[in-house]
Amino acid sequence: MSRNRELGEFLRNQRARRLPEPGAVWSGNRRVPGMRREEVAQLAGMSVDYYVRLEQGRIGAVSEEVLDAVAGALRLTDTERAHLFRLAARRRSTLGREHRALIDPGLQRLLDSWPTTPAHILDHRMNVVAANDLCIGLFAGAGWDLSGESNGARLVFLDPAAREFYLEWAEKAESIVTYLRLAAGRHPGDTELSALVGELVVASPEFATLWAAHRVAEKGSGTMRVRHPVVGVVALLFHGFPVPGDTDLTLVTFTPAAAADEEAIRLLGSWTAPEPSFDERESLVAEADPAVRRDIG
Repeated sequence: MSRNRELGEFLRNQRARRLPEPGAVWSGNRRVPGMRREEVAQLAGMSVDYYVRLEQGRIGAVSEEVLDAVAGALRLTDTERAHLFRLAARRRSTLGREHRALIDPGLQRLLDSWPTTPAHILDHRMNVVAANDLCIGLFAGAGWDLSGESNGARLVFLDPAAREFYLEWAEKAESIVTYLRLAAGRHPGDTELSALVGELVVASPEFATLWAAHRVAEKGSGTMRVRHPVVGVVALLFHGFPVPGDTDLTLVTFTPAAAADEEAIRLLGSWTAPEPSFDERESLVAEADPAVRRDIG
């Protein structure tokens, strides 16, 4: 899809989602939801013809002043406004980064140091590039192995188990698409990301519908409820943090929403804890019983 066409589709979708300004009076019946092109043009201080050509992708370079005016007229959020500017910039990324991201080993050690907090790291294509044991055990409840090469978008849209695992699957699905749409705007030259989107559009009608809406959002914070076969239903608060030194990576942590959820995560931790080796078991027994320690000596 050309950048001009994508810019036009984004503007049309945003206009359809916005209600007219309070007190605005326009003659005739309103045949479509949202704002009219005439309303956006008037609020942005430009001719209707210019705005129509902008939506149709028939305008080349667009000034920052025009983009600011359109963003204000459509009452775009900061994230949506930044996405609009990226689409209008018509830049092609030379950093394809086609392969699985390599992370600093210190990041994996950081994840492993949180024995009571499930956490993983995603790249901008939603590939899982690192996870701690507790997080691996959490998502094993859906039959997924995050220790290998996994893509969160493929799992949620293409694996039927996702609809049983996520109690609010529709919300999860929409959040993934809005994040991928934002990533696509940031990485217009990423052929691997384009291939992923193309695959999901063809394989999942739900993804295709959500993708066509052109909504964008950061992977920020919220609550999710999952159904795990070992610990039951668990409510978790998730938070996404950019990884210092690599803005394409996001650290996502999951913390219990209530005391019952905390107990469930504690149980999950005992279930996922690795078995101690023979030498480790002998050492633990010796520390607990001086008589055994003398025998070992």
